[in-house]
Amino acid sequence: MTSILMAEGYDVRPADSGQLALGSIAVRSPELILLDIRMPGMDGFEVCRQIKASAATRDIPIIFISATPEVEERVEGLRLGAVDFIMKPYQREELCARVETHLELSRLRSRLEQLVAERTAELHEANEQLRLTAHQQRRFLRDMLSSVTGGALVLCQGDEDLPRPLSLYGEPISLSATIGLRSLRIRTREAASHIGLSYERGVDLVTAAHEAGMNSVVHAGNGVARIFTADHIDKIQVRIDDSGPGISLDNLPQATLQKGFTTAGTLGHGMKMMLSMADRVFLRTGPTGTTVVLEQNTEKPADMFR
Repeated sequence: MTSILMAEGYDVRPADSGQLALGSIAVRSPELILLDIRMPGMDGFEVCRQIKASAATRDIPIIFISATPEVEERVEGLRLGAVDFIMKPYQREELCARVETHLELSRLRSRLEQLVAERTAELHEANEQLRLTAHQQRRFLRDMLSSVTGGALVLCQGDEDLPRPLSLYGEPISLSATIGLRSLRIRTREAASHIGLSYERGVDLVTAAHEAGMNSVVHAGNGVARIFTADHIDKIQVRIDDSGPGISLDNLPQATLQKGFTTAGTLGHGMKMMLSMADRVFLRTGPTGTTVVLEQNTEKPADMFR
């Protein structure tokens, strides 16, 4: 067999035993292994098991050489991972044809794996570029919206960008029904009075909170409102979370600045009113939901120039 394959131009490394074969494979992995089932000491099946047990060699195709046509032997060989059998006595043409076929299949598989790895890397790079582009676009929108609203609108990327909540005032309010919006207005009015907001600024906050809650009900069908206050801090926060579709980047400027603008998955036409009534509006929005935090101080902040 060695002389036949060498005459055909193949680089052949013969081994007289299973142990020698494993040692040779460990030094330099071959493209294909021709393995006799009957060998002194370690038989071909055990050699195959050890080859397939190693991550470094398990993908090397193995062709078993056998002198017996027993079906059980072939089944066992295939179960262990062999790709083919050659029966003794073998013909030169058959031997060379099977060797060349499995070498070509192995090379094609390796090339395919390489192409998959390259395409995966390219997709990863493209996704990373898209992520960076979206991040840059959102940062530009954040700066632009903050500028044109006099600092009133703060576009948030994640929880870390939202204001740190004060102490919870009362229980969370479910906005899944009309009574929830009424409870939100009453609770907001109570909290505004509790921290000493003037009547006018309290009414402004109640109006903004109602608009935020209404938007949550209309566009998401649900929502949860929480009101936060704190002793010795002249500020009130109204936070509303929902799990409806958020605003796309393309619609953010219109949804936040254009009166009456509304599409499925936007804030509707309440955002303009929120911005005119609350000192500051924090907005985090995405495919899994929207969070709006309204902040109102007892006195209008000096840095607000709307």
